[in-house]
Amino acid sequence: MGSPNHPPPGTGGGPGPSDPCSGSSGERPDPPASGGKPEATPDLLNINEVAGMLRVSKMTVYRFIRDGRLSAVRIGNSLRVYRTDLNQYLASAYLPTSKTRPGTPQSPPPEV
Repeated sequence: MGSPNHPPPGTGGGPGPSDPCSGSSGERPDPPASGGKPEATPDLLNINEVAGMLRVSKMTVYRFIRDGRLSAVRIGNSLRVYRTDLNQYLASAYLPTSKTRPGTPQSPPPEV
Protein backbone atom coordinates (compact mmCIF):
# COMPACT_ATOMS: atom_id res chain seq x y z
CA MET A 1 0.00 0.00 0.00
CA GLY A 2 1.30 3.47 0.75
CA SER A 3 4.39 4.40 2.68
CA PRO A 4 4.33 6.99 5.48
CA ASN A 5 5.39 9.65 2.96
CA HIS A 6 3.01 8.53 0.21
CA PRO A 7 -0.57 7.54 1.07
CA PRO A 8 -2.38 4.94 -1.04
CA PRO A 9 -3.73 6.26 -4.33
CA GLY A 10 -7.22 7.71 -4.19
CA THR A 11 -7.18 8.51 -0.48
CA GLY A 12 -6.39 12.19 -0.94
CA GLY A 13 -3.91 12.15 1.91
CA GLY A 14 -1.69 14.83 0.45
CA PRO A 15 -0.78 18.04 2.23
CA GLY A 16 -3.81 20.07 3.08
CA PRO A 17 -4.65 23.34 4.77
CA SER A 18 -3.97 21.88 8.21
CA ASP A 19 -0.46 20.71 7.26
CA PRO A 20 2.01 23.31 8.59
CA CYS A 21 4.73 22.01 6.27
CA SER A 22 2.81 22.57 3.07
CA GLY A 23 4.13 25.62 1.31
CA SER A 24 0.76 26.58 -0.16
CA SER A 25 -2.25 28.39 1.16
CA GLY A 26 -4.18 25.12 1.20
CA GLU A 27 -6.62 26.17 -1.47
CA ARG A 28 -7.21 23.75 -4.31
CA PRO A 29 -9.32 24.23 -7.40
CA ASP A 30 -12.75 22.63 -7.14
CA PRO A 31 -13.10 19.42 -9.14
CA PRO A 32 -15.53 19.47 -12.07
CA ALA A 33 -19.10 18.83 -10.94
CA SER A 34 -19.71 16.16 -13.59
CA GLY A 35 -17.09 13.66 -12.42
CA GLY A 36 -14.18 14.85 -14.51
CA LYS A 37 -16.09 15.69 -17.68
CA PRO A 38 -16.27 19.35 -18.71
CA GLU A 39 -19.63 20.84 -17.88
CA ALA A 40 -21.87 21.42 -20.89
CA THR A 41 -23.05 24.95 -21.52
CA PRO A 42 -26.70 25.03 -20.45
CA ASP A 43 -27.48 27.81 -22.94
CA LEU A 44 -26.65 25.54 -25.88
CA LEU A 45 -29.12 22.68 -26.38
CA ASN A 46 -28.76 19.62 -28.58
CA ILE A 47 -31.56 18.38 -30.84
CA ASN A 48 -32.70 15.72 -28.35
CA GLU A 49 -33.05 18.32 -25.59
CA VAL A 50 -35.01 20.69 -27.84
CA ALA A 51 -37.29 17.86 -28.99
CA GLY A 52 -37.89 16.84 -25.38
CA MET A 53 -38.66 20.39 -24.29
CA LEU A 54 -41.13 20.89 -27.15
CA ARG A 55 -42.46 17.31 -26.88
CA VAL A 56 -41.97 16.72 -30.58
CA SER A 57 -39.78 14.32 -32.55
CA LYS A 58 -36.19 15.06 -33.54
CA MET A 59 -37.30 15.14 -37.18
CA THR A 60 -39.74 17.96 -36.35
CA VAL A 61 -36.89 19.96 -34.80
CA TYR A 62 -34.72 19.35 -37.87
CA ARG A 63 -37.65 20.50 -40.05
CA PHE A 64 -38.05 23.69 -37.99
CA ILE A 65 -34.34 24.40 -38.52
CA ARG A 66 -34.43 23.57 -42.24
CA ASP A 67 -37.52 25.79 -42.77
CA GLY A 68 -35.86 28.68 -40.91
CA ARG A 69 -38.39 28.73 -38.08
CA LEU A 70 -35.70 27.88 -35.51
CA SER A 71 -32.09 29.07 -35.61
CA ALA A 72 -29.26 26.60 -35.00
CA VAL A 73 -25.49 26.49 -35.06
CA ARG A 74 -23.43 23.58 -36.39
CA ILE A 75 -20.69 22.32 -34.10
CA GLY A 76 -18.78 19.54 -35.77
CA ASN A 77 -21.36 17.16 -37.21
CA SER A 78 -24.16 18.12 -34.84
CA LEU A 79 -26.57 21.02 -34.52
CA ARG A 80 -27.10 23.05 -31.37
CA VAL A 81 -29.83 25.56 -30.53
CA TYR A 82 -29.32 28.51 -28.22
CA ARG A 83 -31.86 28.58 -25.41
CA THR A 84 -32.64 32.23 -26.23
CA ASP A 85 -33.44 31.26 -29.86
CA LEU A 86 -35.77 28.54 -28.61
CA ASN A 87 -37.50 31.04 -26.32
CA GLN A 88 -37.88 33.49 -29.23
CA TYR A 89 -39.39 30.75 -31.38
CA LEU A 90 -41.86 29.87 -28.64
CA ALA A 91 -42.80 33.53 -28.16
CA SER A 92 -43.40 33.96 -31.90
CA ALA A 93 -45.44 30.74 -32.09
CA TYR A 94 -47.67 31.76 -29.19
CA LEU A 95 -51.38 31.78 -30.02
CA PRO A 96 -53.56 34.00 -27.83
CA THR A 97 -56.74 32.41 -26.54
CA SER A 98 -60.16 33.77 -27.36
CA LYS A 99 -61.18 33.87 -23.72
CA THR A 100 -60.40 36.97 -21.71
CA ARG A 101 -60.82 37.78 -18.07
CA PRO A 102 -64.10 39.39 -17.05
CA GLY A 103 -63.97 43.16 -17.38
CA THR A 104 -61.15 43.09 -19.93
CA PRO A 105 -62.01 44.41 -23.40
CA GLN A 106 -61.42 41.94 -26.19
CA SER A 107 -58.92 42.92 -28.83
CA PRO A 108 -60.07 42.84 -32.46
CA PRO A 109 -59.01 39.81 -34.51
CA PRO A 110 -55.72 40.26 -36.39
CA GLU A 111 -55.94 41.32 -40.00
CA VAL A 112 -55.11 38.72 -42.59
